[in-house]
Amino acid sequence: MSPLSEEQFKQIRDNRIEQLLRAGLKIFARKGYIGTKLSTIATEAGISKGLLYHYYKSKDEFLETLIHKAIQELENGIQEMYRTPATPLEKFKSMLDFK
Repeated sequence: MSPLSEEQFKQIRDNRIEQLLRAGLKIFARKGYIGTKLSTIATEAGISKGLLYHYYKSKDEFLETLIHKAIQELENGIQEMYRTPATPLEKFKSMLDFK
């Protein structure tokens, strides 16, 4: 078996982080900040707690990453709305129909 290329390694890392963030969002939404443990997030994501700590040093850092990601997605959505050739009413309706 040949070693992974840098691009393959990056793709695996990015997929793992996305998997962790989805699991974390689910757990934080269900249990809140105080009720959430990194071990629960790791279990939900199907990885070891030690591997989660490889990516994030603490629950605070993990939550900060989730918040930054949410803000970035919101900013991207707003920029896309401005680029869309639609009436203001159509843009507003589109904003309300987000996924």
